[in-house]
Amino acid sequence: MDLLEYQAKDLFKGVSIPTLPSQLITHVGEVKNLNLNYPLMLKSQVKSGGRAQAGGIRYVDNTIDAIAQTQAILNLPIWGEYPQLIMAEAHYPTYQEVFLAVVMDYWLGKPMLLGSKMGGTEIEPLLANLQQVVVDRPFSCYLAKKLTIMMGLEPELIPKVATLLSKMYGLFAKFDLDLIEINPLGIDHEGNLMALDGKVRINEAAWHRQLDYFQPTEITVVGDLLPTKPLLLEPVWTGQEEDGLVIIGNTMGLGMVAWDLAIAKNSPQFLFCFRARNFGRELNPTVNFLRTGKFPWYDVDLFMGQ
Repeated sequence: MDLLEYQAKDLFKGVSIPTLPSQLITHVGEVKNLNLNYPLMLKSQVKSGGRAQAGGIRYVDNTIDAIAQTQAILNLPIWGEYPQLIMAEAHYPTYQEVFLAVVMDYWLGKPMLLGSKMGGTEIEPLLANLQQVVVDRPFSCYLAKKLTIMMGLEPELIPKVATLLSKMYGLFAKFDLDLIEINPLGIDHEGNLMALDGKVRINEAAWHRQLDYFQPTEITVVGDLLPTKPLLLEPVWTGQEEDGLVIIGNTMGLGMVAWDLAIAKNSPQFLFCFRARNFGRELNPTVNFLRTGKFPWYDVDLFMGQ
C-alpha cells in the first residue's frame, strides 16, 4: 500500500529528515491563499509513477500562473488516476541529486540499502551508479556509511547522507515498510540535504498494526503493477499492448526499484524475478517465451543482485 508524497513527507518530518515548506490544494480557489513564497512547484498527488513526464509536476513563479497550472493538473489523469490534491512546495535549487532507498528483498529475506550518486528521473545513469548493501546484521550507521562510501560521495557529504539513511531505516523498521525511497535527495552548494520527493510502501499484511498512525482512508492501494511474490514464468501484465520493457532480475528488491524507475519513463509490461541459484536455468525459457512474437519487440534489462 503506497502513501502519497505528502504523506511520505509527513513521516520524514517526524524523524527530522529535511523537507520543504508546502501546502495542500484541493481546488483552484485555494491558490490565492497560499502562504508560500514563489517560485513554487505544483505536484499532483497520485500514486502513479511518471508524474513529471506526464505533466503532473509544474514550476510556477506567480499567482496567475499557479491558478492556471492548478486547474490543468486537477484535470490531468496520470495512468487513469485524477488527483484529489495538489501539493504546492517551495522550489529548491540543487547542486547534486542522489537516490536513496531501503527495500525488503523477499528472496534474501533481508532489507537492502540502495543508493546512487546520480538521482532523479534519468534511469540510465541512476542504475549505472546504483550501489547496494544487504542488511545481514543488526542495523547500525556503519552499514549506511558503507553504502555512501560505495556511492562515491564527497567526503564531507558521507556523514550527513549516512545519518539521513539511518533515519530512513528507522522508519522502514517502525512502520513495517516494503520500501522507503527518496529520489531525488537534493544537495545544494553548501552541502545541505533536502528530500525533494518521497515514496513509501507499507507491507499489505502489516498495515493494520499501524492504525494508531494511519487511518485506512489515508492509505491508497497500489494497483497490480507488482506481483505479491516473485514470478518464474508467469508474467505480470499491465495491459499495454505495444512496445515495452521487460525487467529480469535475481532479487525482488532490485526488481521493485527497477520497476518503479522504469514506470517514470516507460510502461514495463513484465517483471521476472528468479532465485539466484536457478538464474541460468530459468532465464532461457523466459527469453524463449518473449520470442513468441506476441508483441513487436522488447528491451530486456537484467538487474543482478549480490
